[in-house]
Amino acid sequence: MKPRQLIIYFLIFIVLGGFYLFYEVYLKGKEAEFKEVQSKLYDLEFEEITAFKLKNKAGEIHLVRRGEDEWRITKPVETPALTWEARSVVDRVLEAKKERVFEAGADKMAEFGLEKPLQALTFMADSGALAPTLYVGGKNPLGDFYYARLGLSREVFTIPAHIQKTLAKSLLEFRDKNTVLYDRDKIDGLRFLIPKEGELKKDGESKWKIVKPDLGQADDAKIEKLFRIGLKGDIQKFESAETGEDRCGFDKPKIKMQVLSQGKVVAELIVGQAKMMTVDEKNPSKEEVIDGYWAKTSERPEVLLIDEDAFKALNQTPEDLKDKHILKFSRWDVRFVEINGPRAVKLRLSL
Repeated sequence: MKPRQLIIYFLIFIVLGGFYLFYEVYLKGKEAEFKEVQSKLYDLEFEEITAFKLKNKAGEIHLVRRGEDEWRITKPVETPALTWEARSVVDRVLEAKKERVFEAGADKMAEFGLEKPLQALTFMADSGALAPTLYVGGKNPLGDFYYARLGLSREVFTIPAHIQKTLAKSLLEFRDKNTVLYDRDKIDGLRFLIPKEGELKKDGESKWKIVKPDLGQADDAKIEKLFRIGLKGDIQKFESAETGEDRCGFDKPKIKMQVLSQGKVVAELIVGQAKMMTVDEKNPSKEEVIDGYWAKTSERPEVLLIDEDAFKALNQTPEDLKDKHILKFSRWDVRFVEINGPRAVKLRLSL
């Protein structure tokens, strides 16, 4: 046998031997006492939970449930939360089951990544914590699972990776990122101040009328775009309110408008310049170009970053929003189009 072949076989032996030692000795030794189980983590109902605290690499977040399905973030900032994001944390954890369970002493927690857990979740009610905190540690190398334990229990168990991913969410993921928070269904007026003055009022269930200046009916599609992409579009980034007004362009705004409900101003929106240069205080020589437009509203304490599409949807004048269609009908109601031309030519198109 050639020396080169001997070296290759020797390397293969080392790799296989290392795997055997790791799997058979270390892992099986660590989980020697495990039991296969399918028990739920918590014996709780959704209705019992009125709040939860979540701590992960992104920081600590507190969420409180108001009413049946309204959630608010109370820490680190007071602001509305996305209901479905908050609800998904509660639902997924309540549905989760322990996969493997085994006993482990306090001196073994570091081996499972539970001495300094990745995440900690506590379900709350008005009276305080409802159950022991769920701590999530390291990943199980034998499958798509993570080690976890409840409170200071000696019992360590594995949970599916999607639970760990759910608990890894950041503050931004939980936040309601609509540019304007006020309920769209309750908005019945829009007042434009910059770039040009004007006012719109809701005329019936879904129609809008331009009343200042008196231009008549507004274009349904343009109004829908104004709301869906502009007023209710997603904020890209939140910055401290201490950011200078001149740096954001609020001293010379590109857009200024008011949102009305029953004749009262319920939200004010100002949009400043695009591509503001931000400076890293720890490294003043480093500058970052932000691609977007800075905005602020009367509903939030922070400065907001919106994208180009949101800016274009908001940057409208009354004349831009006027309905300029010659005929008024819904295109979805049309089944045939008949065109009468010269020499008695008739065309009938099926749509």
